Amino acid sequence: MTEERQLQSDLELPPSQTLKAGAISCLYESGTLRYINAGNTELLRRIYGAVRNEHWDTIPFIIQDEKLTVRENSFKVSYTAIYGDEQPIYKADFTIEGRPDNRISFSMNGFALTSFYKNRIGFCALLPIQENAGKSMEVTSPEGSINHPVLPELISATLPVVAIRQLKWSPEKDFVVNVVFEGDTFEMEDQRNWSDSSYKIYSTPASVPAPSEVKKEDRIEQRITLELTMPAMEATAGSPQTINEEKLAFPQIGYCRSVNTPVLNNVILNYLSKIPFDHYRVTITMDQQAWQPVLDAALSEALTINTKLELVVYFSENVAEELSLLTNHLAEKQLLVRTLLVLQKGETVTPALLMQDVYPILKKQLPVVKVGYGTDQLFVDVNSNRPGQLSFDFISFGIQPQAHSIDNRSILENLQNQDDAIETTADFAHGQLICVSPVSLRSRFDGRGSDKRIHSSFAAVWTLISLQNFSAAYSITLYELLGEAGIIQMDPVQPSPIYEALAAIQAFQPVWVVKRTVGGVTLMDGL
Repeated sequence: MTEERQLQSDLELPPSQTLKAGAISCLYESGTLRYINAGNTELLRRIYGAVRNEHWDTIPFIIQDEKLTVRENSFKVSYTAIYGDEQPIYKADFTIEGRPDNRISFSMNGFALTSFYKNRIGFCALLPIQENAGKSMEVTSPEGSINHPVLPELISATLPVVAIRQLKWSPEKDFVVNVVFEGDTFEMEDQRNWSDSSYKIYSTPASVPAPSEVKKEDRIEQRITLELTMPAMEATAGSPQTINEEKLAFPQIGYCRSVNTPVLNNVILNYLSKIPFDHYRVTITMDQQAWQPVLDAALSEALTINTKLELVVYFSENVAEELSLLTNHLAEKQLLVRTLLVLQKGETVTPALLMQDVYPILKKQLPVVKVGYGTDQLFVDVNSNRPGQLSFDFISFGIQPQAHSIDNRSILENLQNQDDAIETTADFAHGQLICVSPVSLRSRFDGRGSDKRIHSSFAAVWTLISLQNFSAAYSITLYELLGEAGIIQMDPVQPSPIYEALAAIQAFQPVWVVKRTVGGVTLMDGL
């Protein structure tokens, strides 16, 4: 059985222009170069300048004095970027030149308008995953030594490459890409840790203490130069590509309890009955007096909705006392609890000693409840703190697509390698279940509040493709259920495009997710 529904497009992208430098083409958009390609081969995903403050926030900028000179096989772009939230703090002049001999240079000359603290200032260059995973690169260090690291296929918890002055590789046969980095020492991280579909080359090595003070009028100059050597390209019709299909059991889908959940009246319950609803996520903190009322309210709501709790529990230092209170409280209600993620206040990932202490007690006192290891935050936290030989029933991590870039184009392109997080986790999860929880459009901890795009068709598309990408997981927990950050708005009650897409799925009663790939790349044109 097949059913087709098309979502209305409300995707907004800034103005862009295709530029050429000999056989190289690229997209210029808002001061950055994207999709630097030779034919169908992507050389670099993006080059851009960034200012990151002491909180790792990417400081927004405005462009002034932008000038473009575009010819058939060459171009020159210059502009001034003024960085700052409430007031300007940094100014940088950029020049981008593309030459007919397959060469692009991108230079930056910046200085501080005032003193402030930064974690990083300078260029970032993104390498696409698909063309480079598992391939060897020639790396020249600032001292002139040469080594040949192989870029990881699974998501690396450590830096794949350090001390970069020059990088050379062959994305295709007879292609040689040479990139020179000037003005600082560069290194590479695997950005899939943060749900980005790229390896990122950046300046200011992680070994340099951060944050550091930038004093007024301090200057930074950097340059990236890319050169491509390749045979002459001939136009070809191209051979048809084989589409491969893989069937995966449709995952369990749940939602987060909203911070200010209203009474679940008949209108709301009618809406909830029409979407997949396998679990209901609630977080309690054991050293807060409100934990029992919050838990009891969530248990009552789960009973009303006819689902089970995905319980996230933060323990304090009084673990033994809190564990006894929790298990006694749940002893007669454990059939309403599906999973329990063990966490500790002040820690991003389940501490090993805590898991060793509480796991056997929880399994004895609440035998029907699955007990998990993981984080309330992002995959990077679990990947950097793997469970080793600890006992657990499932491993859990959340995802959100705006750790580095908040624009629509980046959010969409970073869908490409989401499923690598599942494959990597499976490599160290000892065959135990994997839960993706929660899926958010924006960080829940950055103080910026909800993202208005949560109520857009754009977010519905992103959500559907994320469901496809994470379908090998045991379960997927989506956004808050109700309110400003929820998939159903209140006052008046109004479903979002995400809700409508989920309701269509529920009406269809799916058994499988069919993932379609071409050349190892997941197709993102349907679910």
